[in-house]
Amino acid sequence: MKWLNELKRGLDANKHIAESKWINLATIHKNSPAVRIVVFRGFVEHEGVNYIKFVADRRSEKIKELEANIHSEGLFYFSETREQFRLFGTVTQIVPTYKYSDELDDKADWRQKEFRKTFTDLSDGIRAQFIWPKSKEDDHSMKDVKELQITDPRVEISYANCVVLLLQPSVVDHLQLKPFPNIRTKYIS
Repeated sequence: MKWLNELKRGLDANKHIAESKWINLATIHKNSPAVRIVVFRGFVEHEGVNYIKFVADRRSEKIKELEANIHSEGLFYFSETREQFRLFGTVTQIVPTYKYSDELDDKADWRQKEFRKTFTDLSDGIRAQFIWPKSKEDDHSMKDVKELQITDPRVEISYANCVVLLLQPSVVDHLQLKPFPNIRTKYIS
């Protein structure tokens, strides 16, 4: 996929800039757009389909919005190379169907394996965010937890609150702003 190679090139050329790992994610909230920044967690390829991966808290608004409408748009902007990638597509949510302490056997679905790997690879600080209170009804005793090691028993709460999101682009709009005139290339899957 040419768009994937171009996006990887852009990420690599801008890897020294922290913001290059951020993707603006747009969803629909009550018939209006809702945009926020999420952290790019890598690419996933399964049976010839390429996905952009990020994580979210199952209690967040974006999860409710994606449950109502799976269509979404992601936007990378790379300041060094002055280019943007708009990725239009659908988002698949992966929620755990096992406890973290459960062993995954060879028969486990590829999505569950991807979820486990992604969760395990998260930093202790990111895992801790999934046990922080999100509302008045949540347990506020964990609001000061800054790190959550994988061996901590509370990791099960974090695991249950984590959602892996896979954006499958159907259209990628690559705009190079550095040359004049600008160069726009659209890729359609």
